[in-house]
Amino acid sequence: MSAQKTSARRTKPVSAVGAFVGFVGFSALAGLLVTIGVTPAIAVAGVTTTSTIGVFESLPEYIELGDLPQRNEVLAYSGGKPTHLATVYDQNRQELKYDQISENLKNAAIDGEDKRFWHHGGVDMTSLVRAGVGTVAGGGLGDSGGGSTLTMQLVRNIKMQQALELPTQEQRIKAYNEATKVSVSRKLEEMKLAIGLAKKYPKKDILTGYLNIAYFGDQTYGVQAAAQHYFGKSATDLTAAEAASILAIVQSPNTRNLSDPKYYEANVARRDVILKSMYAQKHINTKDFKEAIASKPADYVHLTDPTQGCKAAAGNGSQFFCDYAVQVVKEMSQLGSTQKARDAAWRNGGYTIQTTLNLDLNNAQKDLINAYAPNTEARLALGGVLNSVEADTGRVLTMVQNKNYNQLAGCGTEGADPNACAPATDTGINYSVDERYGGGEGFQTGSTFKPFTLLNWLQNGHGLGEIVNGTPRPFPSFNQCGSPVGVTYTPKNDAPR
Repeated sequence: MSAQKTSARRTKPVSAVGAFVGFVGFSALAGLLVTIGVTPAIAVAGVTTTSTIGVFESLPEYIELGDLPQRNEVLAYSGGKPTHLATVYDQNRQELKYDQISENLKNAAIDGEDKRFWHHGGVDMTSLVRAGVGTVAGGGLGDSGGGSTLTMQLVRNIKMQQALELPTQEQRIKAYNEATKVSVSRKLEEMKLAIGLAKKYPKKDILTGYLNIAYFGDQTYGVQAAAQHYFGKSATDLTAAEAASILAIVQSPNTRNLSDPKYYEANVARRDVILKSMYAQKHINTKDFKEAIASKPADYVHLTDPTQGCKAAAGNGSQFFCDYAVQVVKEMSQLGSTQKARDAAWRNGGYTIQTTLNLDLNNAQKDLINAYAPNTEARLALGGVLNSVEADTGRVLTMVQNKNYNQLAGCGTEGADPNACAPATDTGINYSVDERYGGGEGFQTGSTFKPFTLLNWLQNGHGLGEIVNGTPRPFPSFNQCGSPVGVTYTPKNDAPR
């Protein structure tokens, strides 16, 4: 098995406090700080207003937009030639270019989240003043009313993405909470980094970056994955209602996504606000506006299972091999010198993995095992596998089993029995591999020992015609994995003789 990395663009937006002061001027900075509540906080701490410049200067000046997690492609062989087996990913995401994104989507993002996007320098003073008034009235600094521009939201999403890529769950949770907490310091940091981002990159790049990185609920990232998942179509072809429904999700992905009708009402409430804004900005005409407002999510939501992942692997019964390949590839030195580096590289994705699977033989073997060991057998718990390994190379050519591949057989609960919620025809265990690769704890070897016992008999100079005393008797000691074991063992024959 081999892996090849597909490169992706890497950008490093930079900002400096001098650029900020030049952009808004000292008086605007003072007004900004008052608006978002810095002055009261400083007064409580006994810090002078002049020191606010120092506070701002101490904030990070750099943010790096690295490779967004990309999909990895797994290949097999068919007809002697490499062929697509599956597309797998850590995050369900597919990046689009600016011209590939629906105009309705771009307009919904700008009209719904940041009307002056094309004109400000990353921070919109008008929105911040309005947010400040709302903060005073509401008594808190909220996200939806925090005056965040799309550029500031992009900064926040970058930091959230960086948090999700950390190696341990504890680190990920801590960094994610830090990136999303409601605080003055977080808002100030976003503002400073957003100004640097706006100075470094064209507006089109910023808007495209935001639409590609934002989270849209139900494990979907970016507008293309969201459009495919919720509507079964590309983000290039969305109607006004569909575009507004997708953008309605970003402020509350867990309660406004379209994965379940119970979220429709909340989605529509925000969707209609966005549609009215699009209409006011003359981005949709009266006819389209009325049709969009009158539509219901049930009219246009067509929830579509991802076409990626090992469950969607090509071929007959190749899902278990695909899962095995994904486990093995994470140990490959091509991805990094340490397990931490390899895990991070796989999460970032963009790899093409060429495996040894022969789809033609695999399909034939799956038909065989289905015929002779069907998963519908109800008289006993029947599990069966067929594997082919090339003797001189060790290449795994086929790997099939009679059960259906069901990754969610363990109810999705960490530590749960892999078969806890599986029907009798399914399993989350790969019977062909060790536990570390998704297999079980092993099976009774039974008659598999016989040929090895016979070979050892012949190697020690015995012949096939010799008679062995098979009378059952106790053995006071024996070797187990090369070490002597003193426990008495009394084997029994299968037949009573």
